[in-house]
Amino acid sequence: DMSPYPIGDADFDEVYEEAELIKKINYFYVPVLWHQRVNNRFCLEGGLQLGLRGKAYDYFHLDEAYGGELAYKRDVRDQIKSLDCGLLAGIGYKFNKEIKSMAVGVKYYYGLINVSKLGDLPIKNSSLYIYMKIPIGAGSKKKEAPKD
Repeated sequence: DMSPYPIGDADFDEVYEEAELIKKINYFYVPVLWHQRVNNRFCLEGGLQLGLRGKAYDYFHLDEAYGGELAYKRDVRDQIKSLDCGLLAGIGYKFNKEIKSMAVGVKYYYGLINVSKLGDLPIKNSSLYIYMKIPIGAGSKKKEAPKD
């Protein structure tokens, strides 16, 4: 958790000085991965992931204040860089040895770039992804009847 910061409004700063601050930054990511199968069941993945920032907000949250909860959302896109880049690595498992089969796995993203435009607050993104792949249209093909 981060400590709240003053925003320049004395009344706001007094009320939210004990609040919890949560930063939420949304990026649209595109992975560029190397994929290696092991025994046609396991796969190892690794590569780069590039991101383009969408929304960025600071949420000030205070429990049990003035008889209830208080929350404030502040747009901070001007404080966060538009681009992000980092390393992505993962491991997966296929349920069948067929090329097109269900699989599950986990990937971890480690951001290499400080996305904060504020010099005193370094921010590097990281994410953990858990996935399930379900092939569509991967059923067996029906054999055509011989033509006379």
